[in-house]
Amino acid sequence: MRRIRRLFRGRHLFAAVLTLLVATGILLVGGALVLPQGVLRDVLVNLGATALGVVLTAIVLEPLVERARQPEERIHGSFPHRQFIDGVGRASRRVNIMGAWPYVMDSPWRASFLSALSAALKRGARVRILILDPTSSAAAQRQADLDGAVDVSEVIGDTIRALEEFHSTLAGAAQRSLEVRIYSTLPPARLYCWDQRAICSFFPGGNDSGADVRHYEMNVLSGLARFVGLEFNALWSHPDTQTLRRHRGVRVRLHNSDVEYEVPYATVDAHTYVASVDLTDGILRHSVDGIPPSVSVCLDGDVREEREVVAIPDDHHSVEAVRKAFLRKYGEPDQLAEGTRGVLRIL
Repeated sequence: MRRIRRLFRGRHLFAAVLTLLVATGILLVGGALVLPQGVLRDVLVNLGATALGVVLTAIVLEPLVERARQPEERIHGSFPHRQFIDGVGRASRRVNIMGAWPYVMDSPWRASFLSALSAALKRGARVRILILDPTSSAAAQRQADLDGAVDVSEVIGDTIRALEEFHSTLAGAAQRSLEVRIYSTLPPARLYCWDQRAICSFFPGGNDSGADVRHYEMNVLSGLARFVGLEFNALWSHPDTQTLRRHRGVRVRLHNSDVEYEVPYATVDAHTYVASVDLTDGILRHSVDGIPPSVSVCLDGDVREEREVVAIPDDHHSVEAVRKAFLRKYGEPDQLAEGTRGVLRIL
């Protein structure tokens, strides 16, 4: 049958040949039925059955045999970008990714991956992506693992912004089916899963393209895939893991005011800074005798904490570190365009 496929390489020609074989088989068997018992009738029946058997082998048996020939586990010397993207493009149940950032969001694979992701979402697949927090100590450790060959925080920040933009282009069920969460503790292994297949590799080690790491492809029911899958689920539901919206901003309300602001923020040396000229102006309008009011910070789960805020002057020692933190997370934030006028530290 492989010879037949090689002979008729075009899909349309191959389908036409199979159709011709089916028609020939039916005609031969039908013709045999109207003939009296004899050698000619037996010959026509055998020829018709052979033609139909060839079609049955091509359509049903050969795909089963080819699937059985595929090894249950494979070892890839480098990450199989094209194979994973093609798998995502065919996925109809799930796509799970866990790593510092998805390899397939790098150039030149990003456009192909997002196109495949769109196809999977249209078929109803649930997509969950775990990405390392670009401002976390784990990101700094990952950069050290890579010997500084790549700016991990910058790459992750760009990836998160691209996924956020892609998410905004979706609508309805597709948008609800794509979830991105940000975690801060590096897991023991990476996971790239589509439907019943998974590719796993281990931290630390490996360069930005994964060229020097072994990647193990297997069924999701294998022992290694189940182990990494459990790590994925644990990180996904960990209280420190943030939704994409929570990572991008926090809600702040002035005390005794109905005005609520959703503002970008960054963490530097265990201090939280928010950047919002509107919030700063609101605080000045509600201040009494120069004393700024407290603010109510709304976190996930609608938990509110009464906190105080303080503006940081342009010559403060933390200004440069704060600028870099916002740059890694948001790119070029408009909130920092006027020096530190809109930057506040939450106490």
